[in-house]
Amino acid sequence: MAVGALGALRRRGLRIGSDVDLVAFDDIEWFSELDPPLTVVSHDAQAMGSTAMRLLLDVIEGRTPESVVLPTRLVVRESSGGARRQA
Repeated sequence: MAVGALGALRRRGLRIGSDVDLVAFDDIEWFSELDPPLTVVSHDAQAMGSTAMRLLLDVIEGRTPESVVLPTRLVVRESSGGARRQA
């Protein structure tokens, strides 16, 4: 979705990181290679999947699933004006 937003904003003549800040969820390896590199919320996809599976099994077995908050990390890059603000 972030790449689609990037394209749509560019088609409208907006500059990512200057006119509009853009942040994506999931730190896909090539996001850092885009122009500008995308700021992301990074997370552990394997932990998310295994936790979701465990919670689904709880529901299937008739238990009430617990509320879970998994750790995330903000990786600031130029798409959110990160380089501009850090300079």
